[in-house]
Amino acid sequence: MESIQKKHTIYRPVGSANSKTEKLFHLVRSKSRTDKIPRRNVGSKEQLVDILNYINFQGGTILAVFKHVKFNRSIRRSLFTKICHGSRLDCTWTNSAGMQQILKTYRFQSLLVTDENNLLCVSPEVISIDPHEISFSLPETYTEIGKRKVRRYPCKGVTVQMMQEGSVQKGELTEFSPLTFKIKTVETPQQTTLEINPDSHVNILFSSETHILYSGGCKILRQSGNNSDRTYILEPLNHQIQRFKPSQYRSQRHVLVP
Repeated sequence: MESIQKKHTIYRPVGSANSKTEKLFHLVRSKSRTDKIPRRNVGSKEQLVDILNYINFQGGTILAVFKHVKFNRSIRRSLFTKICHGSRLDCTWTNSAGMQQILKTYRFQSLLVTDENNLLCVSPEVISIDPHEISFSLPETYTEIGKRKVRRYPCKGVTVQMMQEGSVQKGELTEFSPLTFKIKTVETPQQTTLEINPDSHVNILFSSETHILYSGGCKILRQSGNNSDRTYILEPLNHQIQRFKPSQYRSQRHVLVP
């Protein structure tokens, strides 16, 4: 079944006397988050090593997928990769809190690696694992399981305030795209104890050390983590920003004569 698409138009102000905005381009958003394509081999181990080393150079992360030993339930945990040589890949957990309990009830299943717009699935063999590190033996091939419509970009140095009916959460912006924001909140002593309702809209404020970068309402698409360390995927409610008030009267038009 074909996915339902929604078109968003992006505008910018122009200096013309008879026009306040100019259409730039269209963004077409599909409700399905990844293209439903069959699994297929797309590269060798050597190509995978290059991708992993590039992620290490950029300071990025990969995801480890764990499945519960009894129930049909899976969780994901982020990993920092180390320099990879040959078949061995050594990684450290980005957050080791709770890992000891997770390793008792969950078993490693696969790795998810993002290569630009492509989502790759890797099924390595676990060499060793503990609450601080995990080591793998890489397979000869990997598979592509999805392709994002819009590329996500990593972000640093942008603080976030997320507000909802008296509840205030503080954190940072970790990734963004033309359609969504990914933020990470951390519990602080000054933070309110009220929980964020994922079914209601939130107001967010992005700022740097000296400037306010963005503010507006957002819808919560997904959330994960616990109360002390939680990740949200947000979608802006308004995809069009009107920077100037429309003119009350139409400006006089002129005909150019060569």
